Amino acid sequence: GISPKKSKYLTPLQQKLNELYEAVKNYTDKRGRRLSTIFLRLPSRAELPDYYVAIKKPIDMEKVKTHMLANKYQDVDALVEDLVLMFNNACTYNEPESLIYKDALVLHKVLLETRRDLEGGDDAHVPDVARLIQELVRNLFVSVLGHQDDEGRCYSDSLAEIPAADPNNPDKTPLNFEIIRANVDKGRYRRLDVFQDHMFEVLEKARRLHRTDSEIFEDSVELQQFFIRIRDELCKNGEILLSPALSYTTKHLHSDVEKEKKEKLPKEYEEDKLKREEEKK
Repeated sequence: GISPKKSKYLTPLQQKLNELYEAVKNYTDKRGRRLSTIFLRLPSRAELPDYYVAIKKPIDMEKVKTHMLANKYQDVDALVEDLVLMFNNACTYNEPESLIYKDALVLHKVLLETRRDLEGGDDAHVPDVARLIQELVRNLFVSVLGHQDDEGRCYSDSLAEIPAADPNNPDKTPLNFEIIRANVDKGRYRRLDVFQDHMFEVLEKARRLHRTDSEIFEDSVELQQFFIRIRDELCKNGEILLSPALSYTTKHLHSDVEKEKKEKLPKEYEEDKLKREEEKK
């Protein structure tokens, strides 16, 4: 933090930058673990040469701090951009199952939430809708992929193996969470409903390809419910953003899942019967 004595000399921008940086740096999880530790300093080229091959713009929190002290950031967005780059680098280099990947998602969310709180006072200006949608999409994606059960298991882990190409519809454009993440990073989603369609398509495909009693099936239902909840919170049920996406509610999801189960259960029943008969032989 900043001691009150010093803060007199900080410009309002410097104060905001400090608050954002400290929020990310000091964030701890339920167990009191500080997530930012691994992001403070990157390993050197000698220690991890392949990182520097894979990652075009390496950056860590020490470098960000140096930029702050040198007054390189002309606005809050510039700092946010560097921190987002840092989290995206972590997600690009590391596997989705890894702790650092998940920590990057959580800290990314902390960053966006802190920034939203900081800008709460500047709400007088008309929101830039295009940017608002990209923030919403990014926030939603990060929240859904980082959603965990009480044991700290990410629901999205079981869906990591879902094939991008749809075995039942080979002509369909390939889609999985990694492809969506690339779209989110590149700011390709201009509409919330298109992003929602993509997310739901992956979740529905997961259910179509797996049994109703599988972990994947249950996880995908949980993630879709969570998506709807966070979507409504972020859009404040349409006050912040009105989108056709909002017309799909939890009620629709439940009736769709019931339909899916009705179609699948008789087949599964037959499979189980055959399996039991095989085992008797």
